[in-house]
Parts: sequence; C-alpha cells; structure tokens
Amino acid sequence: MTLRNRSPAVGAAAAFIALCLVSGIGLAQPGQGRGGPGGFGIDPRAESRTYMFEDTGEELPYCVFVSSKVDPDEPAPLIISLHGMGAPPDIMCNATTIDLAEEGGYILAAPMGYNTTGWYGSPVISMGGRGRGAPPANGAGRGAAPGAAPAPGAAPASGAAPAPAPAAAAGGRAGAPGAAPAGGRGFGGGAPPPENLDELSEKDVMNVLAMMREEFNVDEDRIYLTGHSMGGAGTYYLGAEHADIWAAIAPVAPAAMRMTENRAELLEKIAEADVPVMVVHGADDEVVNVSISRDQWVPTLEELGIEHEYVEQPGITHGPVITSSQADIFRFFGEHSK
Repeated sequence: MTLRNRSPAVGAAAAFIALCLVSGIGLAQPGQGRGGPGGFGIDPRAESRTYMFEDTGEELPYCVFVSSKVDPDEPAPLIISLHGMGAPPDIMCNATTIDLAEEGGYILAAPMGYNTTGWYGSPVISMGGRGRGAPPANGAGRGAAPGAAPAPGAAPASGAAPAPAPAAAAGGRAGAPGAAPAGGRGFGGGAPPPENLDELSEKDVMNVLAMMREEFNVDEDRIYLTGHSMGGAGTYYLGAEHADIWAAIAPVAPAAMRMTENRAELLEKIAEADVPVMVVHGADDEVVNVSISRDQWVPTLEELGIEHEYVEQPGITHGPVITSSQADIFRFFGEHSK
C-alpha cells in the first residue's frame, strides 16, 4: 500500500487528535468508572509492566489483565488493545474494559506501539517529527497513491486547525496521569522519532502478543485485536498484515484517513482470511468524522463480502467512545472464534 500527499486537513486531524488526548477534551465523563479522571486511568486490577525492546535497547511499557476465571490448564481468549495518539497504553486497561474482560474470562494486553505516536505500522500521521512514514518536506510519504486527494471527512470538526499542534507538542504529556516520559517513547519533546518508527511500532505489538502466548495458555482460535483512533487505524493495518492470527477485529473511531484511498487493497487480506470485523464510531465524533467509517470503510467491507457489524453510537464523541464501545466489542468477540 502506498500513500502520498499528506494534506493540511490530515495534519490538522493529527494535531487535534493529540491535543484532545493531551488535554483530556472529550475524554472525561464524571462518575464514569474507576482508575483515574473520567475512568480512563489504569484499573487497579490490571498490571503495568515493561520489557526490554532489543531493537533499540529501551524498556517499553505495556499493561496486562488476566481474569480470575482464567484456568492455567484451559486455553483462554486474548485481546490485544491499541491506544490512541498521545495516550499511554494504560488507557486501554480502564475500569469498563477490565470489568468486561473479568466477566468474559479474557486475558487483555495493551502494548505501547513503541511510542505514543507510533501508528502500529499504519501510515504515520506526524506531529512534525520525521519518522519513517511521516511525509518528507516535498509532501511525498509512505502509503497513499500518487496524487490521492484527502479522504472526505478527513478533517476534524470545524475550527480544528493546525494551530493547536505547537501547543500540544510543547505541552507534551507531562501533566497527564500515567503519561509516558517525554523523549523517544513519550509524546512531544525529546529526540525526533526514528526513521523506522512504523516498523518499530508494529514489532512492539507483535512482541507483546508473543509474550502473552509464551506466558499464558492462550486459545489460538480466540485471539482478538481492537484499538481506538490511531489504534483503530493500527487495527485495520495489523488486522490485514497478520490476518491469519485474529479470530475477529474491532477498530473504534479509526483514524484511517491515510489508508482510505487504498482501503480495498488492505481489506482484501482480511476478506481472504475470513476475519469478521466490527466497526464502532461515535455519531458526534469531533476528531475523526463518522463519515470515514459510515460512508467509506463500512461500504467497502460490504462490497468485499466481509462479515461485519457497524455500530454508530448517537451522541458519542471521540474520547468517550473508548469505553462506550466496549460492551458491543466484547459481545462481538464472544460470538466469534476461528
């Protein structure tokens, strides 16, 4: 898949996604769950871990939860969950998700994806860094067909302009609970991203998956992939690149703007592997326009004959869909195995 021509709209979307996650805009819902403001911090039942990422010699964080219903002598289902841009992996181990994983007898793991803006192998939408996949100065970059126009609905809501990017980058995540440190693995500040950021991000996810398979008795017929925003784009990408692994995938509010022109090519791999797909999107998403899912990706799923379910949630914006999507996703995963 080749994407080119990063538009100002896509750059604005990247800035706004990051700003929302850095500032908490759209995330907090008073009284929602445990584990931090708005219920989005790591639940105390989950474990925050690190491991040595040999490619760069860094300790990378991830979080893990194992239901009390998991029997070491019986294969258990596993969910890999990918965070959004600017957030740490702990956000995916929130109370709502952990409640459902406990009830369903799941193992849940949320990798970093190398850093908070890694994109998991999907085309990187950069905040001004120049990792591989971030468009070079002449506008040509990894992943879109030459001359491809920006996807309809790729821009965030009216008023979200490139201007917030410097503020988001300057602010970093220093004040956010559970934030990764600034620098190579953090959000904003520090060294520029590595040239092979996309490869490192994908490899980190697959490393965490491999560690889960080694540590636990994982049911190979019930391994699932989900992710929010940047993680939703990563869910599409890794869902296709490693389609033989997944029993089902569920992108949530997927920020897949830079893959939209080539979505049929990517989804063909999912169709060939017969992987069911659930797409969840908030109808009032102010960051990733719901039309990207409703009018582009979902119709292509239909055209390719991929088993799928589309859930559009009225009144839900970009942040709250992280938790409001979970009941549908766990139901969908529970209905599918290889």
